[in-house]
Amino acid sequence: MIRTIAMAAGLAVGASAANAAFLGATIVEGDSAGASAVLGQAATVLNIYAAFDGAGDGQANTVVSTSFVNINLLSGTFYQDAFGGVTPPNAAFFPLAPSLQYDSFGTIGAPDNSGPGAAISTEPGTGEGATNYSGGWFNSNPPNGVGAASVDLGGGQFGTLLFQLTIIGGSEQGAQTITELISGSMSVFTQGDGVAVENFVKFVPTPGALALFGVAGLAATRRRR
Repeated sequence: MIRTIAMAAGLAVGASAANAAFLGATIVEGDSAGASAVLGQAATVLNIYAAFDGAGDGQANTVVSTSFVNINLLSGTFYQDAFGGVTPPNAAFFPLAPSLQYDSFGTIGAPDNSGPGAAISTEPGTGEGATNYSGGWFNSNPPNGVGAASVDLGGGQFGTLLFQLTIIGGSEQGAQTITELISGSMSVFTQGDGVAVENFVKFVPTPGALALFGVAGLAATRRRR
């Protein structure tokens, strides 16, 4: 079952009405059953999206970069495939190494290197650890289709994939909550009126819920799809 935690974020200092379409971050549980079968152990797949109130076109509703990423795992470890890295994996190797599709990585839009997000670059210091993701990713030549919100998240929301995080050995698995597994923060830069606007996002786990703090406030709601 896919579970979604949709969160509305306060806008960061310097934001304007141009990026009011940015709603915050949404966490969707991905193919945990498939990952568990392929990896031979219990796994939880979390996909983190930047959420907008409409589809993106490269100008509006578009992520141009993420920075100051610091995502910490509270239980278990991030799965890091031997053939993977910090950016989307090479889909050509999936038939030979099925486990690669469940690698943990950061991106701006693409779940593998065949999509527009394959054009992203990494910031200095970007790295992955057993329990931490840090650094950032950016589109080196905006505006274009890289980072445009294209995933229908339901409820009138569209998302740009920012992370796939596969967690091994987390204390919450299966039918239990997925919202107590990560904490941390990041800045999501969105396109508005030809300029990138910074939106600060902070994940704070609480029992049964995941609060997201922005400069202007906080809100957290839960829905199913």
